[in-house]
Amino acid sequence: MLLVSLFFALLSLFFVPPSREYFSYIDTNTLLLLFSLMVVVKTFEDSGAFLAISNKLLEKSRSTRALFLWMIFLCFFSSMILTNDVALIAFVPFTLLLLKQAHLETYAIPLLIFETIAANVGSAFTPIGNPQNIYLYYFYGFSLEEFFQTTGPLTLVTALLLLAGSFFVFRHSSPLALSITKSNIKKETLLWALLLFILCLLSIFKLFNTYQSFLGVTILTLFVKPKRLISVDFSLLLTFVCFFIFSGNLQNLPAFQEMIQNLLKGRELLVTALLSQGISNVPAAILLSKFTMAKNALLLGSNIGGLGTPVASLASLITIRYFSKGGGEIKSFLLPFFRWNFAFLAFLLIFYSI
Repeated sequence: MLLVSLFFALLSLFFVPPSREYFSYIDTNTLLLLFSLMVVVKTFEDSGAFLAISNKLLEKSRSTRALFLWMIFLCFFSSMILTNDVALIAFVPFTLLLLKQAHLETYAIPLLIFETIAANVGSAFTPIGNPQNIYLYYFYGFSLEEFFQTTGPLTLVTALLLLAGSFFVFRHSSPLALSITKSNIKKETLLWALLLFILCLLSIFKLFNTYQSFLGVTILTLFVKPKRLISVDFSLLLTFVCFFIFSGNLQNLPAFQEMIQNLLKGRELLVTALLSQGISNVPAAILLSKFTMAKNALLLGSNIGGLGTPVASLASLITIRYFSKGGGEIKSFLLPFFRWNFAFLAFLLIFYSI
């Protein structure tokens, strides 16, 4: 994705020569908060809290269906805070290991598909759930109340869809007795993670600006464990910079601007969702935000658009990668992946067009 965004950014240079105006294209609020959140998530991972919480919940599973529902909704709710990418990185390998231990490998494909959908739709709820939400939150100046009023109904509808779909797919349930290995939480690391997370929340609540939160997270991490700063996904940050340059340059082309505005008029949600299928929902949100003030439709469209093709939300590629590394055949995974993703996508598009 970095190479693709770099290609388009360089291509746009031929139409709009480099100038000081390029610096105004870059949304520093998005970059600084993304950096801070990635450091926070790494600190949470080091504390062992993810594994301990999931183990505690799984101990309560008395049937295969209960186990699968726990795993799906772990991804759903954790993605609201950890982002969809991190939720899948944390729980997909854990799911594969758990299914192997319980001799339930035949359920791997439907369970991983539902976990991926859950992470992509659950992350829609909060401003920090996924990268495009962070960007749109600051770009349009959403208040928290306004943001949750827009994403709340979508989250509720998708939770009900996940529940109904899960009961249909996993309708045959059998007793289960899992042997869960106890895992310890590093309390001191967890306290540091919570402190850093509070600094990020202060930025979301607009009590701090993003520069203050960024400085606080960076300085404290340098003091405690500097290596966590290196763990940040700098390629994602550079991808954002490239798309900022690309979309900013397109905004300066009158013919393109008029074409996009005419295409979007009254169809913002649909166009954003469909464009996401080809270029992913993050670049779709960045690009189209330059041409419309219909912020609620763009927010919903970019989150609904994360369903569908594997590239619609790049988090989906994480699941495919882990499934493949575990010895699974990608061909056998893709057909049901498309079927369920497009079923959810179609339902939500119809729901919001009524």
